[in-house]
Amino acid sequence: NAKSWPMRRKLRTAMVLGFDTLVASWGSSVYSSAVEPVSMIFGVSRVVAILGLTLYICGFATGPLAWGPLSELYGRKIPITGACFIFTCFMFAAATAKDFQTLMLTRFFAGVFASCPLAVVGGAFSDLFGNETRGVAIAFFSALVFIGPFISPIVGAFITQSYLGWRWTEYITGIMGALALILDVLFLEETYMKTILQKRSANIRKETGNFA
Repeated sequence: NAKSWPMRRKLRTAMVLGFDTLVASWGSSVYSSAVEPVSMIFGVSRVVAILGLTLYICGFATGPLAWGPLSELYGRKIPITGACFIFTCFMFAAATAKDFQTLMLTRFFAGVFASCPLAVVGGAFSDLFGNETRGVAIAFFSALVFIGPFISPIVGAFITQSYLGWRWTEYITGIMGALALILDVLFLEETYMKTILQKRSANIRKETGNFA
């Protein structure tokens, strides 16, 4: 039971999950500073260029329909790690997009896979923390959901107006996603009790079979 873990182990897992959430919410608004250069480079109006932000949010709306049930079937780690990998791929694809259609498609699918932490991390925190500390954990999770969109337009504006250009708003988000993926692989532990018990039962059966 993840609730019986030592606090240090819980906090390590919670920090990894929190960074996943920050990266997902960061990617939603960092594009806002790139609207003007995107409209100029691809020859579309500013209203059409805003679709890059809108489609990412639409991905947020559609992704949890799958991520919630998947987290109940396969646990928390597999959906989060897999979604983080594909999200990173789509962010780098958005950074290197050669036409407007590619940029819009990659932004939408990045939003679909970025929605996984938003749908799953709350359940993982419920696995980790009991009634005494769950309120603080959920407050931490909610703060990260709002901190990302608050900070990313400011940072994105500096990036866009520098020599790096608007594409680096997507590159940096992809780099953050790659870092989150590494943290997921190395430090994220499964927290869902049903999945933990299934893995332990499978290991016991395997060891028993080898012994026999």
